[in-house]
Amino acid sequence: MSTLRQRIERALDDETVKIQHEMFEKCAVSLLRNIYPSLESVAGGTDGGLDGRFIQDGKTIGLLITSSRRWAGSTANLRKNLKSVSANYPDIDTIIFSSLADISMKRRQSLEKIAKNLGFTLSKVFGKDWFVDQFYDHPDWRKIILDLPDGPSSFSLQPTGWKSRMSTHHTIGRQQTFDKINRCDSDVLLFGLPGIGKTHVAANLPNVVFLNSTVVGPGLVDDLLSFRPSHVVVDDSGRKTSQIQLLREVREAENFDFKIVATCWPHQRSDVARNLNQPTEIHIDRLSRAEIGEILRARGIARTALIARILEQSDGRPGWAINLANLIIEHKDIHTAWSGIGLQAAVVTSIENLGLDRRALTVLGTLALIGELDERETPRFADLLGIPRIEMIELLESIATAGLIDVSLQRTYEVLRAVGQPMNLYGTQPGLMSASLACAVFFSEVSQPVSIAEVKTAFPEKVGSVLQRQCDSYHLNSQRNYLPDNEEIEHWGVLKQDTTLLQSFAAIGPRQSCFCAEATLRGVHDLLQKGNSGKALLLAEGFAASIGVMHWSDDSSVIQSFLGILNLLSTANVDYQNAIGKLITSLQYTMPGEVPSPKRKIEFLRSLREAAIPPEQETVFIRTLSRLATPVFEVSYLDPEQPATFVMTSGAWGIEELERIGELSTQIVRDMWGDLAPLSQSYLLDLLDGWVRIAYLGVTFRISDKQREAAKTVSLSLASFMAKSISDPGVRSRFNDVARPLGLGLEEPDRLFFALSEDLDFRLGTEAAIVHRDASITTALKPYLSCDPGVLMEWLNCHSDSLQLANSKDSIPNLFGVLANQQIDHLIWARSADTAGYTRESKPLIAESVKRGTLSISDVEDLASSKARFQTLLEAVIEHSDDSLVIRECLTRTSTKDFSGVHPYSILRSNALAREALFTHENVEIRSLCAAIWAASPALDVQDDAWRRAILQHDFCEQGCAASLYDEALQNILQHDVDLFAQLFRSHLLSSAEKHSINFTPWEYALDSADPRAKNKVWSQIKCSSQAADAFWAIARNDFAWAKSQTSDPGFKLTAKDLLESYSFTASTTYELMELVEVFRPLHPDAGGLALAMDSGMVSGSESEVLQQRLDILHQLSASDDPYLAEIGKKGVSLYAPRLARAYRRERIAEVRGRLI
Repeated sequence: MSTLRQRIERALDDETVKIQHEMFEKCAVSLLRNIYPSLESVAGGTDGGLDGRFIQDGKTIGLLITSSRRWAGSTANLRKNLKSVSANYPDIDTIIFSSLADISMKRRQSLEKIAKNLGFTLSKVFGKDWFVDQFYDHPDWRKIILDLPDGPSSFSLQPTGWKSRMSTHHTIGRQQTFDKINRCDSDVLLFGLPGIGKTHVAANLPNVVFLNSTVVGPGLVDDLLSFRPSHVVVDDSGRKTSQIQLLREVREAENFDFKIVATCWPHQRSDVARNLNQPTEIHIDRLSRAEIGEILRARGIARTALIARILEQSDGRPGWAINLANLIIEHKDIHTAWSGIGLQAAVVTSIENLGLDRRALTVLGTLALIGELDERETPRFADLLGIPRIEMIELLESIATAGLIDVSLQRTYEVLRAVGQPMNLYGTQPGLMSASLACAVFFSEVSQPVSIAEVKTAFPEKVGSVLQRQCDSYHLNSQRNYLPDNEEIEHWGVLKQDTTLLQSFAAIGPRQSCFCAEATLRGVHDLLQKGNSGKALLLAEGFAASIGVMHWSDDSSVIQSFLGILNLLSTANVDYQNAIGKLITSLQYTMPGEVPSPKRKIEFLRSLREAAIPPEQETVFIRTLSRLATPVFEVSYLDPEQPATFVMTSGAWGIEELERIGELSTQIVRDMWGDLAPLSQSYLLDLLDGWVRIAYLGVTFRISDKQREAAKTVSLSLASFMAKSISDPGVRSRFNDVARPLGLGLEEPDRLFFALSEDLDFRLGTEAAIVHRDASITTALKPYLSCDPGVLMEWLNCHSDSLQLANSKDSIPNLFGVLANQQIDHLIWARSADTAGYTRESKPLIAESVKRGTLSISDVEDLASSKARFQTLLEAVIEHSDDSLVIRECLTRTSTKDFSGVHPYSILRSNALAREALFTHENVEIRSLCAAIWAASPALDVQDDAWRRAILQHDFCEQGCAASLYDEALQNILQHDVDLFAQLFRSHLLSSAEKHSINFTPWEYALDSADPRAKNKVWSQIKCSSQAADAFWAIARNDFAWAKSQTSDPGFKLTAKDLLESYSFTASTTYELMELVEVFRPLHPDAGGLALAMDSGMVSGSESEVLQQRLDILHQLSASDDPYLAEIGKKGVSLYAPRLARAYRRERIAEVRGRLI
């Protein structure tokens, strides 16, 4: 910082330096007249509290001036003078205020509140920082007011307005820019958006000085001789072209060797460049989130949550980010920085620097209110604000030059138009600033440009965005609030499923929370009634995600509605577990980098405990409790500085929280356990399992001994109470598994249930464990074998749910497998099983009957009377029967529909007798399907005439039960009979052409390992087909030598265009470009089309990385001495270079905005 500026600041801080109030009034009016040309002073003694006034937009604005350098003195002066103005100037209600006190954003808000309470609007405040700059730039007033002599006024070592806190220079994210400046020999023009860091880049140049805004010609040469700078910076040079000219003239006349470095906005670039005479022009772009995060940490912002919030607002502009950081560090004003209000001053300054009138802020605030605006809507927008349409377009474009709105090109599609029409889409960025601007224009003491109702009428399709801003105004503590109507929220938040709007409205207060809960319940009910379960679930999840910000009490409808919503979903057989997950996430939501608090979770648990639960909601209540009352938390978020990085944090709650959660859980379990259905009890065992795991078992996060002890206490309390009243064997089995680490266990009195639910003892080895299990089941079955089969089936029906609760999903198949090995009448037991609903499970019984040859024709007729029984019989007969009569009887009765349920592996396990009958079946679909399945068998005999006739009738376009075996089947056929394979391939191509769809995958798989001779044989049979180009790549695969040999053949009929087009649709075949150009060389391809062929196939890496790799190859080709290769390379470079530039731009925007692409 220059010595003169330090002296000015010290003089203003030193109260021994006397400042004459009357003279300071004259000084302030004189300096402010540069901003308000019509400003006139009011003579003292007759001023009635007013020091000056001017007319703006037909309205009189008053000026109040105080020379007080203390905050208390300034506020007292403001109150006193406003009271006088109120009494003497009733027509004045808007004031600007100037003071020599240090006035931060927070203090400005306090001054605005004082003015508001006295009936005034404080539109602008000029404090100490502003006067420091003015005294520096205006030496006459500096001498008169502070009695400071001249300093080195032509130059300063830092930009105007910088303080000592900003003197720490950094080059984060700008190293390439500095390298470019240091390499160039010309003057430099740095252009970019406001707040982007142009001035900071300039300030970091070696041996740099900044030209002050007031320059005296004769003194300029002496100052240059004194400083001997390498770089002279003309900041904000768009309005200082004459100073640039002066510097150039002095440099040439005196033979100085400094570079002029000019900074300006993008729209000023051409004018400034003309005055610099062919400068090196450098665009200063936004920084990435990672780069700004590094700057913020260097500035002293360490909390990830604060960094995330600043990144959300700064939009890649380091200047904005540092301003917000200073609000937090220096002024301790987190609210202003957090809410978006802190950026308002930067926005207003940008608008003023553009030279726009006050309508620009109105346009910006209205755009922020309605969200986005496309070009078709600008006439409506202009009419709404009463601004001529041409002027509106000019205003939007001007605001866009400051980067205060985003302008993106979107393609909109209109009815009866085949081609979309490109349209500009305008939108405010970033979101928090957008909300703040809308509030400043529509929800402040300043009169609204139009009413909220008028905006909704003009843009009915954007009412949702307006409602969101109405809610934002409440949360940002705006001076005025216009809360949305309930009916609007039900339509736009609930029916249109705007989760953000729903959250914002519900967070306002208890009434709003209850309304949202009840409206969502109605919405879910109506959607389910209409059969739209998907939307109903999304609505439920959105509501669950909002509960964490809602207001509820024990008798609140929020909790009752949530359980009611889950019950509706459960009744409609919709999985609602994700909704419970959203609830948990919302209750323990925390900012990035922060440890979650269990406070809201405990409050919700307490309210659940007090809630009156209807019997029909028991299950959803218990499932919610079992997931909510866990002792651990898990939070995840995208790293705000590296959005492609997902951060996950897990851990156990603190000791006191564990005890409180455990206490609430235990109370609920004790109150309900004995009356719960077995299914609900099993869900609570999941809860117990969570506590046992952190108490006794290993976890992936650190946990203290005291936390483990607290979890042990809760685990024992829960388990001890549960163990007292468990009657269901499935719940008992599950309890024993969960409570084993506690040393607790319950004996199972039912030996068959125990045998079926017992885990395999793998310590014996897998086979021995299975033998041991089957022996236990055999022993437990003995009492039932002497009874009617219906006794066992009744037992199964009574215990099937319990077996599921015991996680014994294979228990019933295991039972029937063991039963088949017993000395029983297998068909009688199978019929009993079928009657009881165990048709598929009884297959081992029918299979055993078939193997023993005890199955008669009458038995076949009986079993065929039921479709489910017949399919079971059919599989058993195909796999095991040696009786040709039984096989024929079964297959005679078999239709295509029956066969669709037969497992393919039954065919693969069939014997020769069954296969002969299958391959000669009267139904062509059945015999061809069986032939296709059998083709995958290692035992395939391609000389089997019956099989050959059947396989030639199979349509490989069909994706039935054989489709999963096509790869192995076709490979098997190719290995044994190339001619047959080629014949099948040709038939497949003809069938595909008729169906306008083709699948080469299994054929490619088979041909992948084929030798060139086999490929030639196949190609010779299909090269004249209409799909020959597609088939060419299926045969070639990645065999470059074979592909080149074919295209080099003088008899090759395909054109380069046809072959290139088919290659572009072949994802599984990818050649290096150097290989591809040689394949196509004999065909004289189009150079651009061949270069673009690199787009085919799978790639890895970012878009820019992939395109850069392709460009490197193309550059190598373009430098080749081979004209053919050089032409492809040059054409490819012209096609790929613009794509690479666009990719870099998209990726950079994604880095700045924190988006994934």
